[in-house]
Amino acid sequence: MNRSKAWFWAGFFLLSLSVLYLEVLVTRIFSYIIWHNLAYMVISLTMLGIGAGGVWDSIRAKNRKPLNNGWHALFAAMAIFLGLKLLDRIEFKLGIAGWVYMLCSSLLVFLPFFFLGLVLVRVFSDQAKEIGKAYAVNLIASGAGALAALFMLAPLGMPKALFIACLSLGIAGLLFSMTAGRTLKLLAICWIIFSASGLSWGDHWFLLKASPTKPLGRLESVWPDYNIDYSRWDPIGKIDVISSPESLIKIDGESLAYSIITNDAAAESPIIDVDATLENTRFFRGSIYGQGLLYYGKPPENALVIALGGGSDVLTALHFQARHVSGVEVNGTTFKVLKKYKPWLFKDPKLRLFKGDGRNYVERSREKYDIITVNGVDTISALEWGAYIQAENYIHTVEAYQQYLKHLSPGGVVYIAQYELYPPQFMLRACTIMVEAMRREGISHPERNFILVQQAQIVAMIAQRDPIDPSRLQEYIRQMEESNFKQPSLYAALSIFNKKVPMGIRYAPGMGKPEDPFVKYFAAVADGSDQAFINNYSFNISPATDERPFFYYVYRARLSRSMDKIAGNLVWFQLMESAFFAGLFILLPLYALRRKDVQGLKGKIWFFFLIGLGYMLIEIPFIQHFVLYLGHPVYSLVLVLVVLLAGSGLGAWIFNAWLKQKNWALWAAVITIIIWSLLGLELMPWLLSKALPAGLAGTICLAGAFTFILGVAMGIPFPAGINALSKSRDNLVPWAWAINISASVVSSILAVILAMSFGFAVVSALAAAIYLLA
Repeated sequence: MNRSKAWFWAGFFLLSLSVLYLEVLVTRIFSYIIWHNLAYMVISLTMLGIGAGGVWDSIRAKNRKPLNNGWHALFAAMAIFLGLKLLDRIEFKLGIAGWVYMLCSSLLVFLPFFFLGLVLVRVFSDQAKEIGKAYAVNLIASGAGALAALFMLAPLGMPKALFIACLSLGIAGLLFSMTAGRTLKLLAICWIIFSASGLSWGDHWFLLKASPTKPLGRLESVWPDYNIDYSRWDPIGKIDVISSPESLIKIDGESLAYSIITNDAAAESPIIDVDATLENTRFFRGSIYGQGLLYYGKPPENALVIALGGGSDVLTALHFQARHVSGVEVNGTTFKVLKKYKPWLFKDPKLRLFKGDGRNYVERSREKYDIITVNGVDTISALEWGAYIQAENYIHTVEAYQQYLKHLSPGGVVYIAQYELYPPQFMLRACTIMVEAMRREGISHPERNFILVQQAQIVAMIAQRDPIDPSRLQEYIRQMEESNFKQPSLYAALSIFNKKVPMGIRYAPGMGKPEDPFVKYFAAVADGSDQAFINNYSFNISPATDERPFFYYVYRARLSRSMDKIAGNLVWFQLMESAFFAGLFILLPLYALRRKDVQGLKGKIWFFFLIGLGYMLIEIPFIQHFVLYLGHPVYSLVLVLVVLLAGSGLGAWIFNAWLKQKNWALWAAVITIIIWSLLGLELMPWLLSKALPAGLAGTICLAGAFTFILGVAMGIPFPAGINALSKSRDNLVPWAWAINISASVVSSILAVILAMSFGFAVVSALAAAIYLLA
């Protein structure tokens, strides 16, 4: 390989790495600034920007010499530098202003990826005879980019991570410029120096403030003199800890200082300063935090807390004199916060804290627990804009609740709290899940095994394997009434206890208001008509399962027009948006191309569209399923993205090296994809469940090997199609690229919609059928 070729391939690798690296970072930024469900639109915008580059290249005048790729790399870097700064200047609000914001921010995200797309499509077009090699480099670099983003974000922080992107694109521009004139080289060197200097002052350039629609963004109206005491970016979310001289919980003569920990400027959870008064404080007994243990009635031998937040549930267990407490938290930064604010927790011999997914921890555990706490109080703020409607949650599924029940000691309880709206949605769905779990565990009358407690807008479920004992219930009610706050309390930042709201029973066997939806539901459970109740209820409260784990997606098409419906239908808006642009990218070049150029191409158009559709329909279910077995969403994301992309890169390289002239290669790849993806529906979950006792390393190796083999096969169809197209219509390679990218955008959203409605098994089966059709 001559030197100019080496510069070219090095530049292409670095630019390809930057594409996925940037996509991950920008998605994280939007999750923090606005909401997670709107942040998913970033993925569509990045891919649409890349696809638009393909369209532009396919319709531009062919007699004009294209710019050197180095220019486009530098334009992309400058668009990042200026675009994300402009993003700080505009503010997201609800209503019409929100749509204007989305339009402006969409353009700012679109531009850098448009320039990157121009480079990618130009390389694929110029290297059509070596498309397998180009595709392999692109995929392997993309996997490395995802890995870099996930592991560099926490130590560097977002501003410095963005300057790393600007720096890498500057270096890519310099590498591409080795075959260009002096001007481009000089500009690239200047940009590299400038970007490197940004690592020292970047925090003052990219401020990245949360929207006023988020709790952290509007905190100034609650605490004008608030301080951000701790702030750290994490692959799962940006953690901030906020305090104020006014941050005091005042109850019945007690005054407890507290700070607020937020995740992505929302999901607030308190860090309460009760270290000196932990044994004597009335806060836990008088608030929703302590009701599960108050009902249990004695110091638990073994307690489990899933999701630590600010540590309030762990403190509750210690207040009730639990002898052993296990706490599980998926976000590693939360551990750092607790070590900073509650260092004594990590030295307490009664307490064991673990990093990982709560469901996965329970699956692996061989212990029995007197109480298992899953406190959802920190979903409060995210529900305001439907932010969890696309979030899968394996903590709230029938199979998860079965595991909680199986891990209870005799007389033990499962305690689950949720912020509830009216009419009831989330806690009512949790009840349907628990009822189904109990039935699968052989409990014939589950309605007898529940108590629902409410304080303000928090509803908590106390569930056990045995029927509620009437005398135990009455003793609990007596203690609850004694513990109720006697004076109005102040809890300004969380707005949970801003007024005197006595604790009360919402439902228990023989108790509750007849018109209450909870009471009506359990009456239906008693007479066996609960399925009809679920079907006729205004929200989707059917039991979430591992196959369809979208606990917070409760919207039905018949809901009245409201903000809830807008939020609930946002995923459909995303699909329509992506489908519109996909159609535009496919049809627009037809007006610029001569009739003879496109004659007889209908089959090839559908081929590139279908393999783009199928790739994402396979990838997304794998990412979701592996969360359950790997115990951490980052592990799953890294494994599938990196291994699948690396495998696809190897498959493309194998095709380029040995299979170009083999007519059977494409069919062999498609058959392997179909068999392997269908095997993944049943065989892979079974194998992974058997591998759980072997530990995380064994599970990762097994999942990685399975994914890699699938990736090798999935890397062959695209270069095979480009190879065939380039023999007769090499000028249409950019169009084929745009079609493939557009289909990937559509399928990434379609996969979520189909999974919500039919489950991941249907999505995987559909992907197999699409590859066969292609």
